[in-house]
Amino acid sequence: EAGKLATRDYYNRDGDQVSRELFAPDGFITERIMMTKYGNTPAEADHWWFDKGTPVRRVASRTENVKEGEEWTRK
Repeated sequence: EAGKLATRDYYNRDGDQVSRELFAPDGFITERIMMTKYGNTPAEADHWWFDKGTPVRRVASRTENVKEGEEWTRK
């Protein structure tokens, strides 16, 4: 958008989407989503959120972890 990267998608050789990265207008990554497949159905496997490029939250395997100060806690 306006000459700046907003999303970046990665695909494997078979054409299946393996990840998506989302970027803020300032250029920092805001989210990274890793994909998997259950049979023929694509599904989110690992999801990270970032604040100015620093990881602050992760949801994977039904587990949520959040950065609080310098520590990570499970929600």
